[in-house]
Amino acid sequence: MLCKSNRSVCKGKAGAGCIGTLTEIVLICGSTKFFLLSATPYLIHFAETGSQEIGFIASTQLARNIPFAIRRVFWTYGTPAGVLRGQHANKATEEVLVAAVGSITVETDNGKSKQTFVLDNPAIGLYLPAMCWTDLYFAPGTIAVCLTSTDFEESDYIRDYTTFKRLAAHLAL
Repeated sequence: MLCKSNRSVCKGKAGAGCIGTLTEIVLICGSTKFFLLSATPYLIHFAETGSQEIGFIASTQLARNIPFAIRRVFWTYGTPAGVLRGQHANKATEEVLVAAVGSITVETDNGKSKQTFVLDNPAIGLYLPAMCWTDLYFAPGTIAVCLTSTDFEESDYIRDYTTFKRLAAHLAL
């Protein structure tokens, strides 16, 4: 299991303040086995230094609390009020989403449960596992930074919610 405890991600048993689970799923297609990981979204607290007098720095500090190797970083800005972003799941890509400025309401669906998170602190990120549908609602002026486990590949995206639900149901078997 993968747990969040004492403001960092750790491996160990759930409970004792740990949240988030990591489950291995084996998908057999013909004679080939595919090992898939299914997880629930959870918040990550980044290391912070500074003060009110000089300001703050939030850092992944050598990516110790990011549960994957970072391959790509991108940011989103200038999203008009009322525009719904996200509306997809990734087949393989894991992400950590941070509202660097402003706030984002994130609705997630991993095929088993739905959760809503509000990101409004640049020292807190939201881990989004592969096969997790997201809908993102940006407040005006918000700037989001996203850390990903893979480079961009359009074929990794599931952009139809019905297709996502069908695939997620198969993973749950």
